[in-house]
Formats: sequence, C-alpha cells, structure tokens
Amino acid sequence: MEKNNKYTCAEYREEMMLLGLKKRLNDKDISEAERWTITREIEKLEIDMDIN
Repeated sequence: MEKNNKYTCAEYREEMMLLGLKKRLNDKDISEAERWTITREIEKLEIDMDIN
C-alpha cells in the first residue's frame, strides 16, 4: 500500500479507535468473551492500517 503525505480524518479516526480498544483491553473488569472480541477488533484495525 502506497502512503500519501496527507493525514486524513479517517486515519485519525482509526488511530483513536485503536487506542480506545487497547485501553479497554487493559481493563481488569472485562469478561474473557469481551477480551477476545476486542483482541479481534484490534487485529482487524491493525491489518486495515497496515501496521502489523
């Protein structure tokens, strides 16, 4: 994927979503099912953002 020099609103939104999910994942009060779901969402976002 070729990166352009412009930082778009969509990229910012993806980054904020990723940060929020990672923060939520560190919460001790979430169930294993929710932890699994959050982990899958993080993986999907990282693939979409090409930051594996």
